[in-house]
Amino acid sequence: MKISYPIRDKDGKEFRSLDEIMQRIDAEAHGTWLLGGNGLWHGAVHISEVSNPRSALTPDTLSTGEPVPLQFMADGTIAAYRINNDYLTAPWKGQELRYSSTFVLVKSQCQPDPQKEKSWLEFYSLYMHLAPVKDYPASLCYKVRAGHSGILLRKYTSGQNGLPETQESGDPVIYQAPPKTRNSLKAGDRFASSCTGRFYVTRGEQSTLMTFGLVRLLNGETAGNEQYWVTLDPTLMEPDGEIQALMPAWMQKAKAKGVFDQVQAGGKTEEWQVSAGTPVGFMGCEEYPGKEGSQTEREWFVHLEVLSADPRMPAFLGNPEGVKGEKRTVRAPKGKILYTRQATAEQATFSATSATLEAQYMLPRITTTPVMDESKQWWFNITGSGWLPEKDVEEAGQYDLLKQGFQPLEENSGGDMVSSPYEGWVPEAFDSVSRAAAQGDEWYEQVPPFYRELMVRMDSDQDGKVTEEEIRQALVVRDPLVRHVVNRLVIKHHSEWCGGRSTGRWEEFY
Repeated sequence: MKISYPIRDKDGKEFRSLDEIMQRIDAEAHGTWLLGGNGLWHGAVHISEVSNPRSALTPDTLSTGEPVPLQFMADGTIAAYRINNDYLTAPWKGQELRYSSTFVLVKSQCQPDPQKEKSWLEFYSLYMHLAPVKDYPASLCYKVRAGHSGILLRKYTSGQNGLPETQESGDPVIYQAPPKTRNSLKAGDRFASSCTGRFYVTRGEQSTLMTFGLVRLLNGETAGNEQYWVTLDPTLMEPDGEIQALMPAWMQKAKAKGVFDQVQAGGKTEEWQVSAGTPVGFMGCEEYPGKEGSQTEREWFVHLEVLSADPRMPAFLGNPEGVKGEKRTVRAPKGKILYTRQATAEQATFSATSATLEAQYMLPRITTTPVMDESKQWWFNITGSGWLPEKDVEEAGQYDLLKQGFQPLEENSGGDMVSSPYEGWVPEAFDSVSRAAAQGDEWYEQVPPFYRELMVRMDSDQDGKVTEEEIRQALVVRDPLVRHVVNRLVIKHHSEWCGGRSTGRWEEFY
């Protein structure tokens, strides 16, 4: 099963590491994992235009011609969706505040070993608050006229959009037409143009200012990802309707069915299959009451959630079938004696030092440059100059998630949303952070007492000595050690989407 990060960088390229993604998520002002900014259960994360502006269809993003869509995180099939034709509204002090309830829910199957069903896990990915249909701009479509072919596509470079609209002429060298690519168009080929640009085309000593379109090639009604400049000379091209070129394929199909603002089922047919890394859409806009007076504020964001109702969880975390996988992790516990390496032409030897490992390390095996000594024992480079033998470390396979620090917790409360910060999983999470901190260096000496004190105060009569915000802040600490624990919690919990006000779950909130 292929997986992808849900966002790309500003150039539309894949991020190189999970750390790069998490730095952006940690910078978000709300929508934090486990407890949101309102102190209520939140089994997801938010990504907004603050950390990922190219994935919001704002005027600034559209004017550049470089929007970068959110993308599906895993291969699967669409189980359910809802699309809004336009933003929904809610009244507030004589104003109408806009919001989007557009979502898509994708069902996926993780199969570490296709022959061992006990190793599988069925899960869902939820993309909520996506942009509605009318947010997607219409692009003019063109078709190459009959009898013409070999029309070369020109390279698109970010920021190079030709002669400014305010100028009638310019330097032919500065605004020369982009270089040609090896790709060309023939009669009948179609493309969608998001905007135009004027460039000088030089033939001999004559430079002529011509209009080009910034285009994406069309396959049926689906636009490609690559952008090119191509001439819009009317003797070569003819208009061929309009298309919302930035709209993802699944939404095009849903729009064609003509049902809006209602949850619709997907299906198992090829029509509803999606692939990791393909566009899911863009962030929707939400307006809300501002902090001062009657002013309103707005932001673009998406709610990303991964959930499972598979009874094979939590056993799945322990890799019950012992599937190896391609990637391995090395865990080196705190306190182990470090060794130095002496390399000779024949064999590497290792000598014990007086130093010990000051904190636990969890490293990808490949980064520890494993070396085998003459006794056939593996050694791992943990600190750069300090090595450990295989007997002093623990190796974890790609699917040994428990060994990698993932931890299953379960909440059995009645589901009152206001009680979220005081549910049983919270002190268990704090205890996990405390135990992890005990494996940290001296910097973390005060971490276990801090979390233990919070646990004691929560176990008393809950008379206000510890506030919801204190609990939330303790869970969203940006410190790497705390994030390592909290980001690997797998919690069985009632969904925030299950049941409305009539169920009583939200009564205290309202």
